[in-house]
Amino acid sequence: RRLFKKSLDTNWPWWELLVQDVDSKKSHRFLVGKPHFQARGVACRGTRGYVALPVDTSPGGNRSKSKKKGKKSGKKRGAVPLKRKFYYLKDAWRVAHDGIEMEGLILEELNAGNVPYVPTVACHGDVPGIMQTTDWERFWHQYHPDKPEEECPLKKLRHYRVAVEEVGKTLEDFGDSSQTLVFAIICCLVGMSLRVSLSGIQTDRWHCSTPRGLQTGYHSPGHQCRQHHPCP
Repeated sequence: RRLFKKSLDTNWPWWELLVQDVDSKKSHRFLVGKPHFQARGVACRGTRGYVALPVDTSPGGNRSKSKKKGKKSGKKRGAVPLKRKFYYLKDAWRVAHDGIEMEGLILEELNAGNVPYVPTVACHGDVPGIMQTTDWERFWHQYHPDKPEEECPLKKLRHYRVAVEEVGKTLEDFGDSSQTLVFAIICCLVGMSLRVSLSGIQTDRWHCSTPRGLQTGYHSPGHQCRQHHPCP
């Protein structure tokens, strides 16, 4: 709540962002203010992290609690209304190449395998529209007509959003509490080891980028600490 209130900067535009779930195709609306994190420079994937408030909610809309119900009723994952709470929403341009999966798909596998210390996916998917995919390769070939397509160094990017249920604090927010930070890192390592042993996910499917601004720690009731990286 404190972070969301801080994001309501009157000198910054406030937005309603849509996340169209990749499975259910249902669009979830979120209200956001100033980014909690924003990547610097132009030569990047434009990653931004928001503390987000969902518009369409239900008191019982917790996705993690409705998984079994969804199987019995035939509802698709992501079709259940979201809970009335704050979410962490990441907006970025993901690499859309063969063999590079959506971050949310991997996190869903971890959630289904009950792997601890990873964020709980609420919804995720590509932003629809023809203007949401880069076309750098075409311009590169205009300047390099004699070179084969395989030599193009530019990656195809697609606009992507993922919302998770945990809103944590940044590494800077830990302050002088180094013991808590160290324990959070231990939890993160435990989660990564169980990720392979319990879920069978291969080690070549690790995060390809973890900027410091999107590394957050979340204290969950009943658990000592959870740390996650909501940015691929």
